Amino acid sequence: MNIVAIVQARMGSTRLPGKSARLLAGKPMLWHVLNRVKQSKRITRMVLTIPAEEGNAVLINTAADLGVIALQWEGESGDLIGRYAYAAWMTEADLIVRVPGDNPCVDPDEIDRIISMAIDASSNEYLFSNLDRNIHNNGYPGGLGAEVYTRTLMERLDKKVKYPLLREHPHLWAFANDKVLTCKCPAEFAYPHMRFDVNTLEDFQRIESIYVTAPTNFRSKDLV
Repeated sequence: MNIVAIVQARMGSTRLPGKSARLLAGKPMLWHVLNRVKQSKRITRMVLTIPAEEGNAVLINTAADLGVIALQWEGESGDLIGRYAYAAWMTEADLIVRVPGDNPCVDPDEIDRIISMAIDASSNEYLFSNLDRNIHNNGYPGGLGAEVYTRTLMERLDKKVKYPLLREHPHLWAFANDKVLTCKCPAEFAYPHMRFDVNTLEDFQRIESIYVTAPTNFRSKDLV
């Protein structure tokens, strides 16, 4: 089975422009995301997907530093469904593991946990997610896990979903149609009020403090 992690990033964030390239512990934030995803034991391949726009060189070079190919999407920058369907086609993915590029505390063990659930379920109908906070009361903080789609489901969404907001946020369709399954958060870090993604400067500064104090290759249990 070809399990492809597709990490999304762009330079044009409205709340914190250029956040993917901001230096965190001496490396661009995106570098840490990619490096942590690479530690997954279940992923067979990883790519970075970015919209084709100015300023991408730093993202492409960051990915190359870790041996990750960057795929540039020529469509609308906010069309995440289109971007992911294209990347899945280019990589011949069976399972798509979606990780946002602004989640520098993503835990490879939690990525593997949700992948295992998706493999065991063997369904083309559901999104499997432990990415957002407390999905179906699972106890997870935000930003530690991933979303898993089959390529079949992503291609179906690409054909079916038209509304721009839903194309920008693929999981919203799954939630609206009760097509989301999740796993229980391990008790040692089941703090659903917490989040570890980066949307604002304040978020970034909070993550900076974590990187100063946390051990190398930290895991979710080290954050709480």
